[in-house]
Amino acid sequence: MGKSGIYGPWGNRTGNYHINVQHAFKTAPTFANFINWTVSGDGSDTVVAAHSLGNMLVSSAMNDWKANISKYFLVNAAVALEAYGDTEKDPNMVHLDWSNYNERLWASEWHTKFTTPDGRSKLTWRNRFTDIPKDRLYNYYSSGDQVFRIHPNQENLFGAPDLPGLEDINSGKVLNILYVGTYSWSLQEKLKGRMAVEGYTGSTYGGWGFNLNDYSEPASFGKPISSLLANNIPENELKTKPFFNIKQSDSSLINELTGSDYATINRDRLLAEAIPARTGAAGRNPIKMLGDIRHNFDMQMDFIKRVGDGIVWPRRDIEYNDVWLHSDIIDISYLYIYSLFDAFVTNGGFK
Repeated sequence: MGKSGIYGPWGNRTGNYHINVQHAFKTAPTFANFINWTVSGDGSDTVVAAHSLGNMLVSSAMNDWKANISKYFLVNAAVALEAYGDTEKDPNMVHLDWSNYNERLWASEWHTKFTTPDGRSKLTWRNRFTDIPKDRLYNYYSSGDQVFRIHPNQENLFGAPDLPGLEDINSGKVLNILYVGTYSWSLQEKLKGRMAVEGYTGSTYGGWGFNLNDYSEPASFGKPISSLLANNIPENELKTKPFFNIKQSDSSLINELTGSDYATINRDRLLAEAIPARTGAAGRNPIKMLGDIRHNFDMQMDFIKRVGDGIVWPRRDIEYNDVWLHSDIIDISYLYIYSLFDAFVTNGGFK
């Protein structure tokens, strides 16, 4: 596991979100066992809070392994809204190169071509964690979270860039606290299938990569057939020849005899690396399916410290003194964010 192809340039730590998603799923049963047999007893008074991708671990532990957690605080959750039942699609989460191709061709929709019990019918982020009782969830999100900002599909941005340019470094933007990490969550979804190497943002297969083995433009290199032709591909053909790219080592996925079992065994990896989310992250948005407003808290609006009519926030640049960033629960001292912990105490029933 120490190869740079897995970890990227960070030594024995990884900035590869997709590997970390798989680690979360793999750790979930052990965590659930710890909660159920060491901590909770009957689970009536166990409260768990998780930050960022830690919510993939806790959500899986509760949904898949029935961890006895009575109240669960999601803080800046790096999990798609659709996993909790908010499945309304965000058009900005579609790679611009695919905007003229029918949705039925997209990797995010491939699961609809199969029905239960076929394992391929579960290759979607939609409703992935909807078995968690809604009354146990408390979503602490930030409408100012820069990591979860949605990368806009504007023509002048050409969709999601496949490789980072030098213009941002030269402009000095990388020194801007709001710019560093901005769009990183939506880009790792929109760059699935678009990268030349693994271990960085995005992945090399699935997602928004085209299947050029079966659907390339004649007499051209690296160009898919037109949307006019692709949109008329028979539905049944797409089961065994998807329009998105399938890597050779996953050929069992599109085999009628082995596809279901292969999808079941490799579900976590395929969700992490090949199947893009179609919504934003819960860490920047309310989870509408929770219903009761008391279960959704915008930390930027509710917990940035105010004295009278003024905002008191310890950043030097006044421009950022009204923004709750992705890791402010860690980076900002308790003196300024104690009201958030007061809310934890109240909602957790600690007194």
